[in-house]
Amino acid sequence: MSIRRSACAALALLSVQQPSLVLADIGHHDELCPMEMRPLMLKSKDGSPDRRLSVDADTVVLVPSATQGPFFQTVDDYYESTSLVEAGYSTGPGMTADRASVVDLVRLNITFNVYSVSGNTAEELEGAMLYFWGADGLGRYSAVSQSQSSLNGEATAGTKWMRSKYPTDSNGQVTMLAAIPGWYQGRVMHFHVRIGLPSDSTSFAITTQLFFDQDEIGTALKARSPYSSISVSMTSLEDDTVYPNMDSSTRDSMILSLTGSMDAGYTATFNLGIDSSNLDGYSSDSSSGANADATAVAGASGMAFLSISIASLTVLASNMAML
Repeated sequence: MSIRRSACAALALLSVQQPSLVLADIGHHDELCPMEMRPLMLKSKDGSPDRRLSVDADTVVLVPSATQGPFFQTVDDYYESTSLVEAGYSTGPGMTADRASVVDLVRLNITFNVYSVSGNTAEELEGAMLYFWGADGLGRYSAVSQSQSSLNGEATAGTKWMRSKYPTDSNGQVTMLAAIPGWYQGRVMHFHVRIGLPSDSTSFAITTQLFFDQDEIGTALKARSPYSSISVSMTSLEDDTVYPNMDSSTRDSMILSLTGSMDAGYTATFNLGIDSSNLDGYSSDSSSGANADATAVAGASGMAFLSISIASLTVLASNMAML
């Protein structure tokens, strides 16, 4: 470990044990402990710091936005639920029977922790709308019109399986009952994630994509129904149309770290911070009529900050010097 890293780690530890000694003086340690290595201060709802998260720069990356893809559709095409699978049963929107390529997928419980990040301060983002969507076990998307059916392989208008939206709670958290999506020509298994502002559902703070370690689960999936019915070969991450275009120093951190098994299902955690400048006008106490000054564009504006969960310790930071 370098001298700077060791010194910064010591400051991080001290910030947990004696925060009053560090926070007032940390601005004097720019050379010893640069911004990207500093402890991140997490604010409570009343604005006071309630705990410190020690940060190691090796486990924290600045994650760029990724394309929304051709099948974001409209905000009304999302099933308002924490389950992406529920709408695939016969009782789901547009359904007359269970869709095996959804209900038989390998389950994945994924917890999102969403933060507004400013400098070295992160505040839990309450009421942010999480849009979360992916393909089914045949590599097809729901809510696809007849005009897009040749690209999707099927017209699925009116359905909302593997496509959900749900707001974050008072802790900035939402857990989604999802499933590992299938792959299709030119694309690896992946999920799309978009954060909508609570005051304006057509404005988005960030759009990105999540990936899987295909060497870890790919072989088993190809032999398992419904994934075994996919006619195209599984594309490698290196040959994917999105993953290689992401910053080579950050893209590996977009690969979800899974815990569990094929039969029992998997769990994962994704800690996502949004540059506070993308949230102008937003407050967790804002009235429903307030308007947020965010940009609604394909791919969305701004950058996301991804942090990695290590055992029971969650770390989160932003390198504001890179902005």
